[in-house]
Amino acid sequence: MDSIKNVFKNSVAPITRSQDSAVGFALDVAIESILTWIFRYLLGMKVPFLTLLFTTVVSAPLVSAGAFIKVDLAKKDAVHQWSTRFLLGVQTIPAYFLAQYIVGTTQHGFYFPKFRIMDILVTTVSRVVSRVLIMTIMDQDVPGAKKWFKFLDTQIKQTREGNLARK
Repeated sequence: MDSIKNVFKNSVAPITRSQDSAVGFALDVAIESILTWIFRYLLGMKVPFLTLLFTTVVSAPLVSAGAFIKVDLAKKDAVHQWSTRFLLGVQTIPAYFLAQYIVGTTQHGFYFPKFRIMDILVTTVSRVVSRVLIMTIMDQDVPGAKKWFKFLDTQIKQTREGNLARK
């Protein structure tokens, strides 16, 4: 029951924590959706951009529900290491698959998801690669980077509160 309460509580966390976090959330969703759409388009797996956008929006608050990998962020500048960026990308994958199911059910009614290896592989790679790219871009101190890092802090707190990623 705590897991369910945690998901509902975190569903509004990107918006309610602060205005900076909300702007960072919007930046994250926009960049993530664009990178995922480009990656899928190049592979010939055309998915409507709005579907990817809504899936990314839905997946953000679900991160704590599916974060089964614990990422050690105790060291200073751990967020700036490549291995940490990779693991933070992997950490978002279960939430994204759940969000795909929610968005698919909303669009088409109750259905059984397709478990094609290529779809799973592309989703996994696009989530990890886009997270690493976004973190690399934001390290360059681009406009909005501080607000994006506020959102990342909120997301890290969400995963710490999740039952699956606890010690």
